[in-house]
Formats: sequence, structure tokens, C-alpha cells
Amino acid sequence: MEMKLGNYDYYFGACNTGGGGALAMAIAILGSDLCLTVASPGNILTESEVEEGIKKGKKSIWIYSEFSRNFNKKMIKKYL
Repeated sequence: MEMKLGNYDYYFGACNTGGGGALAMAIAILGSDLCLTVASPGNILTESEVEEGIKKGKKSIWIYSEFSRNFNKKMIKKYL
């Protein structure tokens, strides 16, 4: 809810599959137009695709847990 109220710029989430219940909750609260699944098994966006999503206003960024270590380092350095 803090995201919806504008108290945070981005919400980074991770789960085992990249498309589970936690992502569904973010979509339910924020709407799918603000959510971006960066990585799920068999589908990993390129860095430019992630940048494009953020430029288009994506605020809730989702990944699956096996991908999170490398992704978090890149995102923290670049966007935070």
C-alpha cells in the first residue's frame, strides 16, 4: 500500500517462480501497467528491456529467486 500512496519510488520483489502470489498481489494493488517481471524461468529480459520498462513507468519489479543475486547488484548500482 505504501507504493500506491507514493511513499516509495520502486518495489523490488522476488519469489521462486517470478510469477507467483506475491506478483499477483502487486498487480492487484498497483495494476499490471506498473508491474514488470524481469526474470522467470525461461524468460529473462535484457538490461535495455528493463530500462525501457522503468522509463515507461514500471514501479514494481519482479524476479525469480535464482536470478536475484546478479540482478540486485545491477539494479542497486544503477537505479538506487
